[in-house]
Amino acid sequence: MRMNRLLYAMATDDEYLRPLSIFRRRVAYANAFGTDLVVPVGTAAFFCHDGGAVHTAENPPADLPGASMLAGIFRTEVSYAGAAQRHRREDDLAEMSEKLDSLGWTKKFFDVRGVLPSIPGPLRSGLGGASAAAPPHRAFRSGDRLRSGELLDIFSSGNGTVLPAGHNMIVANSKNGFHAAMNRGGRPIMDHLAVELVSNLLETTKTPVLVKT
Repeated sequence: MRMNRLLYAMATDDEYLRPLSIFRRRVAYANAFGTDLVVPVGTAAFFCHDGGAVHTAENPPADLPGASMLAGIFRTEVSYAGAAQRHRREDDLAEMSEKLDSLGWTKKFFDVRGVLPSIPGPLRSGLGGASAAAPPHRAFRSGDRLRSGELLDIFSSGNGTVLPAGHNMIVANSKNGFHAAMNRGGRPIMDHLAVELVSNLLETTKTPVLVKT
């Protein structure tokens, strides 16, 4: 990831973190298993190699669209302390990861290998891919606790057989007919997001709002 001071400030300064902390929920979607060349899983889920925050596994909902494509759901606990949160680390990326995670996130990792085009055989052999079939992903149990660096290792590998074109697939990019046809496999993920957004909105409207008169 290319680093600049604005990126660092947006992930570490209270000026940017406090508005994010006000949201009821924070959810990140990421492509797993090396399928996104543009935004790899380490960037999408703001992981770091050096330990990082503890992530707790949750059971994927079987009744939501795209559930079969979910490779894992993990959450981080809220530990954000506002401007008082001063634990400057020598590793900028590790500090960015830990401060973002302190806000409390639900991170959903999707496996789009089954809907991406296969790499042609000769090229696949050169890249070390043995088969066009996507290997199964690891099964997590609810309550499993893994650190950021462990999840980075798990979700960064596993692809040598399909084109790493998940960046457009995960959002079902359909800006024209060609893209709509190429990325239709990602529609269940967008349906999943739509159901999640509507469910959260309906839940929010059930909360009484006190109006001062």
